Amino acid sequence: MPYLIRILMILRAWLLVGFFLAYPPALFANNTVHTTYKNHLGMEFVLIPAGTFWMGSPPSEPDRNEDETLHRVKISSDFYMQTTEVTRQQWKALMLGDPSSFKHCGDQCPVHRVQWDWVMMFIKKLNQMNTKYRYRLPTEAQWEYAARAGSQAPFGYGRCVTQRHGVLDFRDTLPLCVPGDAAKGPLPVASLEPNAWGLYDMHGNVWEWVSDWYGPYPTSDSAKAVVNPTGPEEGNFRIIRGGSWKYPAVFARSANRKIAKRPIAGFRLVLEINDTQ
Repeated sequence: MPYLIRILMILRAWLLVGFFLAYPPALFANNTVHTTYKNHLGMEFVLIPAGTFWMGSPPSEPDRNEDETLHRVKISSDFYMQTTEVTRQQWKALMLGDPSSFKHCGDQCPVHRVQWDWVMMFIKKLNQMNTKYRYRLPTEAQWEYAARAGSQAPFGYGRCVTQRHGVLDFRDTLPLCVPGDAAKGPLPVASLEPNAWGLYDMHGNVWEWVSDWYGPYPTSDSAKAVVNPTGPEEGNFRIIRGGSWKYPAVFARSANRKIAKRPIAGFRLVLEINDTQ
């Protein structure tokens, strides 16, 4: 029996070591840093770890576009990403009217068909309510980094995306991926499985605004990563990411970039801690 107890104590020690390697004590110190956060509108955020990744797509990726030049990017700081797209309920809590189609989908469906200026007004109102935090759209680099969740495959879930992961037109898929049915409209947020970092609907449901102007990627060699790119200082069009229920899977690849020529998108937010408070 003492031998068994000793074995159990060794196993317990190893489990504790593994826990603190995965979740450093700093996350718990004084309860000041948390891995998740929910605000008064019910918007949930998860902490995305800093890191370096390959942004864009390799020439071998099926149906890639020429503007997806592969380059190294460094995200130098952790950031909080909203786990879902902003819902119609959250939108109506701050804004008059609801531009979304598919009203029968309910208030937990993502708001969409939102113009850029309306998104900026929503964010401004949200920031005026609590100066401890700062809300904004993710940069294009942050969005792709979060969508990949550590994967360099076409999707955050691997080479193919399935109906367990995305709301898309699955009649047209990437080569060697299993086709399926066409979605009839968006679904309530978080209806499907999240990616490895706890983010829902990064592939499909509705297009999502990011903060960058559309333009060519910055050039870099493989030895030196571009740090926290924010896109051109000006431009003619903004960018939307992630695909939607109405589009085939190729548009929902992590690297795919779409020029926003009309307001067909929804959005999710990034939250930053305001260090001046």
